[in-house]
Amino acid sequence: MGTPFLPYGAGNVSELLEVPAQIERVQVEIDHIDGRLKYLDNRVEYTTLTVSLAEPEPVVGVARLSFVSIINQGIAGFLAVTAGLLVILITLIPIIILVVVVYPGYRWWQKRKRGPVKQPKEKKTGGGEKPPGG
Repeated sequence: MGTPFLPYGAGNVSELLEVPAQIERVQVEIDHIDGRLKYLDNRVEYTTLTVSLAEPEPVVGVARLSFVSIINQGIAGFLAVTAGLLVILITLIPIIILVVVVYPGYRWWQKRKRGPVKQPKEKKTGGGEKPPGG
């Protein structure tokens, strides 16, 4: 065993003098680890976590056709076509209005530009007589 005057079981004075150096080394390691822990804590605060949830696609079996389902599909198709035609009609209404308003004005302008239409003179055959040859 060591000398009774030296604490902690140190065998000699040099070992006793190394203890503060080792304590300082351990303290530096603790400070380093503590700094790293604070850095990681700071990084965790700014981390964005994105979670996507989706249901799996349902397993679809063979569809059974029935008279009612066929009629329902036919009605749905008819309504879809009717809705499409209505959209086309509503889209064309401004063009139709434009044609109805502008076309008569255009015809009037063309007549005015050409001038008055001259009527061909009719041949007078006399008062109620038949034309020759007939």
